[in-house]
Amino acid sequence: MADEVTVSIKAGDEVRVHYHPPGQVMSFAEGVVSRVNVTTTRGPGFLIDITREVFLGREQPVKPGYEHYVLYEQLEDSPEKVE
Repeated sequence: MADEVTVSIKAGDEVRVHYHPPGQVMSFAEGVVSRVNVTTTRGPGFLIDITREVFLGREQPVKPGYEHYVLYEQLEDSPEKVE
C-alpha cells in the first residue's frame, strides 16, 4: 500500500475541488469544509459550503448556503482533485 494517497480534511479547511483534471478549460468549486465523514447512498464523503464555482471556464453565481458533496472514493481515483 505504498502507493496509497491519504487526504486529510477537517472542518474549517478551505479547499478547491476540481470536477475533472485541470486542462485548457477549468471546472472547480471552492469553499470551506463544513462536515466530514458524511455518508449517503453513494458512499462516504465530505461537505463543503461553496464560495466560488467555475464551470467550463465560466464563473457561476453562488448563493449563500450552496453546498457540494465530495465522495472520498473519487479522491482515491484522483488525489489531485482537492487542493
